[in-house]
Amino acid sequence: MTCTFTFYSLKSICCTCVGLTSLTTLVLDENLIRLLPDSLFLDLKNLQILSLRGNKISDVYSNSFIGLVGLLKLDLSRNNIPVLPLGIFDPLGLLQTLSLASNEIRYVEQKPFQSCRNLLSFNMANNLLSSIGAELFVPTTRLTFLRLANNRIEKIHSGAFNQLRQLKELDLSENYLSDLRSDSFTNCRSMQKLNLSHNPLRQLASPGTTFSGLTALKQLDLTGCCITKLVLNSSTPLPALTELYLGNNLLTEVSRYSLAATTNLQRLDLGDNSIAALDAGALSSLTSLNWLNLSRNLLTEDQVAAAIRSAPSDVIVDVSRNRVESLALLSSPLRGIYLSGNPLVCSCTSPFWISLADTSRFPDAITTLCYSGSEPVYLLCYWSRCGPSTDHQLCNVSIPSNVNSSLVSLPSKTCELSAALMVFGPRFIHFDAQALSPTSAHLSWNITDEFITVAGFQLTLTVVDNCTDASEDVFSSTGNETSYSICNDDINSTTIDIGNLTSRALYIACAHVLQAPTGNSNRTSVSDTRCTCLDLATKLNHRLTVDLRIWATSNRTAIFVQWNSTEHVTCFWLTCFNGEDQQFASAKIQVQRYVIGNLSHSTTYNVCVTAVANQDHMDLTRCVVIKTDDPPRGNAVRPTEHLGLFLPVACLLLLLVIVCITVLVICRRRRQKKPSDAETTSSSTCDSSTGNCGQKPGRTSILLSEQSVTMMKMYAELAPSAPPLQGRTEHMYSNTTVDPLPTQSSFNIYDPTLSY
Repeated sequence: MTCTFTFYSLKSICCTCVGLTSLTTLVLDENLIRLLPDSLFLDLKNLQILSLRGNKISDVYSNSFIGLVGLLKLDLSRNNIPVLPLGIFDPLGLLQTLSLASNEIRYVEQKPFQSCRNLLSFNMANNLLSSIGAELFVPTTRLTFLRLANNRIEKIHSGAFNQLRQLKELDLSENYLSDLRSDSFTNCRSMQKLNLSHNPLRQLASPGTTFSGLTALKQLDLTGCCITKLVLNSSTPLPALTELYLGNNLLTEVSRYSLAATTNLQRLDLGDNSIAALDAGALSSLTSLNWLNLSRNLLTEDQVAAAIRSAPSDVIVDVSRNRVESLALLSSPLRGIYLSGNPLVCSCTSPFWISLADTSRFPDAITTLCYSGSEPVYLLCYWSRCGPSTDHQLCNVSIPSNVNSSLVSLPSKTCELSAALMVFGPRFIHFDAQALSPTSAHLSWNITDEFITVAGFQLTLTVVDNCTDASEDVFSSTGNETSYSICNDDINSTTIDIGNLTSRALYIACAHVLQAPTGNSNRTSVSDTRCTCLDLATKLNHRLTVDLRIWATSNRTAIFVQWNSTEHVTCFWLTCFNGEDQQFASAKIQVQRYVIGNLSHSTTYNVCVTAVANQDHMDLTRCVVIKTDDPPRGNAVRPTEHLGLFLPVACLLLLLVIVCITVLVICRRRRQKKPSDAETTSSSTCDSSTGNCGQKPGRTSILLSEQSVTMMKMYAELAPSAPPLQGRTEHMYSNTTVDPLPTQSSFNIYDPTLSY
């Protein structure tokens, strides 16, 4: 009895199935069914075919198919199933055909087909599987047809297909496979068709061990696999192989050993590559070859002639859209040849085996043109004019207007496979996270970006209880709300410092490299992830290992400060205290020398430099006490002594003149020069354009305090207008030991809004 339902609710289906215990076929395709509850088909023990294709099923349970002990065929394709629960197919001991194609299956519980020992055909194409587990197909020893195409499979675990000794067809096309194990198909001795097309394989394992054991294989499809080198040598023969498809790859040459394992080939597709070199003996072992595709390559007439010379006479060769200019070298007879799209130069010297009387060997005669004259003509028409015969019938056929497009040089081929962009896109070579302090960390990484698609990075830190296996899986499963996430769109960055972390916590630090949108996608995607443990507790008593040296010189109104450190420090904090140990100015800077101007003369100052790496009051600080110069004192000039009354009156007059001049000189010398304001300019310390040193956007670094004290100005010693203090040797102050800062309870060297 066959029953087909078109109901739109699960309740209607249940009500209708009641009492139909003898039902053998149930088709419920193209409905709006959303879930399959437990024990739904409990009474249908005689049902053999169940089709639920094209519904909206997203929820299935372990007991959804209980009672279907006689079911032979189950079709759940084109639904929204995300997961196969444990034991879902256990009641289906007689099942022979199962289709789960076009769902959203990402995860399969261990041994889901434990009871399906009679399964012959299984279709799981168009899902989201990322790997094939070693035990997935262990019980299904009778499986003959297996389709896993168009998933996201990157890895096939060792032994995944070992039990499939009766498997005849395997479809793994359109996945993310880049490395096939040498023992992947060792036990599949009955396999006749293997489809690996559109996977980013790039190169087969040498010396051809990838297909070891496939002695019954007849058809192998490697189309669009970005293959750059072909190795199928005689060490691993494929005696039954008759069809080999290698089109749309990146091959540049075919050597005489490339196809040594395929001596019985009948069809060989090498089209749409970049082959410019074809060894003369490359096809000599292919004695059964009857179809050869060399179209859309870079072969010249001598290369084609050498290949044809060693090929069987019963072969049809397609050399269209290459670089063949002359046919004079094609002396070996063939059953047929395609020549369209080549820049042929017309000549009456043609291969004798292509004649006007027998054009069947010239299958694309109506599209093959010759370009020796000012106007293109059909090749057979040209040949007909070389002898006494009348013009060929093609002479009356008009030439298409777009024929010149066939002569455009083929562009350099690249691997444009979307799967390749994902597999060979940005990848981490190195990732490390080291604690700087109990509340900060330094993250560093290196990546490889073969296709130049990196779009940035995302860094995540999540608190965990233990971190024995620092993997993305652990990170994803922690569920801890104490986490940090930082996005960085600088594609050239390789390090970052992160602060404000939970003191003494244990983190899993993960770096995600983002890839630019590909294909029709408008969103960036994570191309690779690396995680590692980060233990901040190990830095509880850690001091920054920097040897900081500071020295300074001064004049009456300015202090020149210079320092250096033995390790790279991205930011420094410069502070200045007056004689009463009051901090009245500070600056966040990146350079290692500064001039403090607008100071008072004859005043002692305490200048401190701190190497900033975190916010825990443990950064290394050097201080130096320095006094500004005293103001210059004028030197009084003594008046001229009295010369005596015995001098003539004339001498008295001269003396009066000298005294007047002397008084003027004394007045000028006693006049003190007023101190001029030092030139001032503010300097960016971590960002020359914004003046920020890790501050939040919108906040400007404050170089001067607002206290009512003598104004002090600081500026970087970068411009020629800075005071020339570098050459001064007197009043040099230096310090190479750790000095405590002024002991004030309110003093804090850190800006609380600063984020490192």
